[in-house]
Amino acid sequence: MADFNTYWATRRARPGTCLGDVSELDSRKLSSFDAVMPQDYFVRKLPRKWWEWEYIAECAETLDLLNSSTTALGLGAGFEPLIFHFANSCKAVIATDLYSSDTAWSEARFATTKQVIESAPIRFPTDRVEVRNADMRQTGAADASVDFVWSCSSIEHIPTLKDLFLVFAEIDRILKVGGHAILTTEFTVTGNPYLLPGVNAWNDELFEAIKPALRGFEFVGPTDLSFNALHPGNAARPRRYLPASSLPGSSPQLSYYHRAGTLANPVGLSIIVPIAFVLRKTSNAGVAAWNEIAISPLVRMYADGLDAFFADRLPEAIELLGNVYRSQDCDLQMKHLAFRFMIDAKAKSGQMAQPETFADAIEEFTTQVPSGPVQDADCLDLCAYLLGECGRVAQSLRLYEKCIKSPSTSREHLFELLGSYLVLADKHGAKSHSDELAASIISDLVQFGLSGVELMQMSKAPISEKIGKPRTADIKKQARKRLEVAIKSMTI
Repeated sequence: MADFNTYWATRRARPGTCLGDVSELDSRKLSSFDAVMPQDYFVRKLPRKWWEWEYIAECAETLDLLNSSTTALGLGAGFEPLIFHFANSCKAVIATDLYSSDTAWSEARFATTKQVIESAPIRFPTDRVEVRNADMRQTGAADASVDFVWSCSSIEHIPTLKDLFLVFAEIDRILKVGGHAILTTEFTVTGNPYLLPGVNAWNDELFEAIKPALRGFEFVGPTDLSFNALHPGNAARPRRYLPASSLPGSSPQLSYYHRAGTLANPVGLSIIVPIAFVLRKTSNAGVAAWNEIAISPLVRMYADGLDAFFADRLPEAIELLGNVYRSQDCDLQMKHLAFRFMIDAKAKSGQMAQPETFADAIEEFTTQVPSGPVQDADCLDLCAYLLGECGRVAQSLRLYEKCIKSPSTSREHLFELLGSYLVLADKHGAKSHSDELAASIISDLVQFGLSGVELMQMSKAPISEKIGKPRTADIKKQARKRLEVAIKSMTI
């Protein structure tokens, strides 16, 4: 642990590699980004995101990248204000994301790229910005055409760890020698890396393996991976609640950054925080091949298993993920992740044709689930669904309840779970108990700042398919309708 005084330093060096720290936002030495953004811009009260944007903007300033000769490209940029801030200084800005009106990622939920431009909170020259619908592994930019790349907690939104190195290879391809990549992503401060598709959070071991794999790059500035757990704004909060910092306050003397944790996120049985770093492209030496990267055999086997899963090489996925799951070196978090995709592969391979044997395997896994409220709902959600499909309804409902109560369950996922849970309970004579649980969950959310209108809007949001949950359109429709009934009964 770092010296106590380090925790209360006003600012760490920029550029440099570090974990997020809300205390740095209390400093008045912030970038021009902070100065030009409207004071009432709502994200100011979300210090996790504001810290990341401020880090990226300040590094770009410090490295003199904001000038009329530079071209910037954002990966997974959504409608980030950095797009428009950079456009006021740079020659050209390319914002890339998988924009769609029905994407599970709210930041990219736009029917047209024009709507991204119209979302800007500040004035900027629109002719300098191109909004491009593109995957971050294949941006469409020309070779060596970009002076700097930025990404704010987006490079982890890929299926597997192997895909992360495809992102780095794309950055290498489009950057000029001497160009920079200013990036933030997720980092676990607990145990193994959390490698769920869409999260892919690093740990110390993975960070040390990534550095030499980026052969044509250097990390710019010092590295400090200590975490300031003393600041209240850095604490983890249950993901279903609005950040207390976002709620109206009556005291101008108190910083909303101090109200409650917003920087750390619980995910499953782990805690993740942002890691920020700057890369400079020093040569065309490129990025190491996947089989050359010095990661642990267990993590490699898991990543290869996921790669096989998403490529529909299901027997290979079952074998690799099964080996991870049974390994003596596998911690409880990774066991959850490996089992989730192994059982999904088995279901897709037709093994549910023997429902008793299939359900027994799931129930054996659930004996390893923690007894308390902290659960990995992204993994147990699928198990609950499959148990219900195999006729183990009571066991399925109990597992759904564990997911619903977990502090790591996001609001969006919570509503998916509640809808599925209520539909299953209705069909099997458990409506009274399920309504009671749903009422307690909904009233709790209302107490923490969500209105009935907001709850209803969330119930109609697209149901996630980003990790392959096998739900039919009919099940989704039933779940939404049942959830709307529960919300109306509590809020009207």
